[in-house]
Amino acid sequence: MENLKNEEFLAGYLDTLSKRQVFERAFKTHWESIYRSALQKVGSEEAAKDIVQDVFIVLWNKLDELKDRPLTPFLHAVLKNKVLQLFERNAVRLRYVVESTQQPQVAEPCDEPLFEKELDSIIKDEVLNMPPRMQTIYRMKKEEDLSIRDISKSLQISEQTVKNQLYSASERLKAKLKLYNPQITLMLLILFVN
Repeated sequence: MENLKNEEFLAGYLDTLSKRQVFERAFKTHWESIYRSALQKVGSEEAAKDIVQDVFIVLWNKLDELKDRPLTPFLHAVLKNKVLQLFERNAVRLRYVVESTQQPQVAEPCDEPLFEKELDSIIKDEVLNMPPRMQTIYRMKKEEDLSIRDISKSLQISEQTVKNQLYSASERLKAKLKLYNPQITLMLLILFVN
């Protein structure tokens, strides 16, 4: 029997195949497209894989209820909801971080490290999604504190290329950070990008 097609309904398959067989066929047919969509939306391979796993858990739990519904729109609707839930969780975390850093100086001393840890995590995820050369140049500048000239000599590329790559990396990070609370974007840039 063929893989489940995008336009097909599950009714005929659920009548002739076990729930597990139908699920496995749906998974094989749709995993890659759902993963690509998730990756495009969240920009992190790890987060995208987690979301896709959640999408297929929902499919498994609701498979018997989907007899008369097309499968592809259902999977994409679940994907959209899971992405929105992720963004909401991240927004709540960052809102908490912002609120805790805006407390008077009497606030607990652990607020600042928590804030920095969260921001560092966001930036590390984005750096991992950079093209290899850009990632290398960014790490040499930010982690090894090398000058543009030293990076240029080490990689045997022009200083302008190094500057261009650092500028592109900075723009990527700014774009990523703008997805989060805009009030802290400037602070984020000061702490991690410059």
